[in-house]
Amino acid sequence: MAPRWLFARRLAINLGLALVLIFISLAVGMAGYHYLEGSGWLDGFDQAAMILGGMGPIANPRALAASSLRAYTRCIRDYC
Repeated sequence: MAPRWLFARRLAINLGLALVLIFISLAVGMAGYHYLEGSGWLDGFDQAAMILGGMGPIANPRALAASSLRAYTRCIRDYC
């Protein structure tokens, strides 16, 4: 078995790589929705996050635009 410090180091490296991969995927999705679809950055974030989460795109993102920022801040407040 590997020592604890080596396990912790490997775990931290893999966690960091996974977060970087998720961030890059989210950024590419946001840019795609912003430049190709002409939607705003917040709508692009919403669409990309829903697709990355496995829920699929939102049918009418304009209907949720006003409450999206409130919903994101509420989620961050509740889970962090």
